Amino acid sequence: MTVIFGLYDNRKYAEEAIDKLVGAGFSSSDIAVFENKVAIDSKTEGANFHDELPGHVGSFADVNQGQGTDDPLVPELINNGLAQKDAERCAEQVRLGRTLVTVQTDRDNERRAVAILHPTAQDVSDTMQTYIGDMLAVERHIAEAVKRQSDDDKVKQYAQAYSLIAQINDTLERHTTALEQRLESFEGNQGNGVKKVVGAVTGAVAGIYDKIREDRVSRMLRDDYTALSLATMSYTMLHTTALAEKDFPTADMALNHLMDLTPLLVQISENIPEVVAQELRDEGKVVDASVAQEAVANTQRAWKPEHTG
Repeated sequence: MTVIFGLYDNRKYAEEAIDKLVGAGFSSSDIAVFENKVAIDSKTEGANFHDELPGHVGSFADVNQGQGTDDPLVPELINNGLAQKDAERCAEQVRLGRTLVTVQTDRDNERRAVAILHPTAQDVSDTMQTYIGDMLAVERHIAEAVKRQSDDDKVKQYAQAYSLIAQINDTLERHTTALEQRLESFEGNQGNGVKKVVGAVTGAVAGIYDKIREDRVSRMLRDDYTALSLATMSYTMLHTTALAEKDFPTADMALNHLMDLTPLLVQISENIPEVVAQELRDEGKVVDASVAQEAVANTQRAWKPEHTG
């Protein structure tokens, strides 16, 4: 069992969330409410919470109580199933006047609970908008550079490299579209989320392509490898953050995009030796045709499990 929670600025929204949980089949005995007023028993005359919700309601009667680590609500929330940090954060929000609703659920129904409780949890939404916006900025800038490479006539002279760069370009375009759509879903108005969150691109990505203009195809692929490595780590961070925030659509998207990029990194590492060898041949230098295959075999050993541990 796990606990999903939502924080609400007023009781009306909390009541609506509880009604939706019960209507979706969650047991009222698994639902708990915490607010900084005298405890409200739903069976008490005049109570506004769902009629079938039992007296499973926490309270924080004095807003001046519970300052610091001795907050009496924290252990109550931990006993209710919240992690220590979540309990401390939620207790502070309850002290400030927000209403906390929690529901205990199994893994199969966790996403349904999140869909009900989290749309109005603005702090979660803001966090995910920021992280998705940062990821979009990274992918957009990489995509712009790779698109320039795919249009470069020099690249077309290297068939395998050209095919690989075209594949990277298609993948990044698909990713940016998905990220834009996900970001817009937080705003409710198409385009607003992208304009609001995405401002400037990270300096690390910009530096890969913009500081040095290099016309060698092998170095284009090297820069692509560096940029995509940054993207994979960024997706790892986005996936982890989304899981922590219970934003499962974003977590799934980040993982799928990560799975798209890792094979491309392998292909680049396998392709670069052949491109280097071809460049040397094109420059009139004598190169043994077997050098590229030998370099691939040698360098790929560095990534074998027996070497990386």
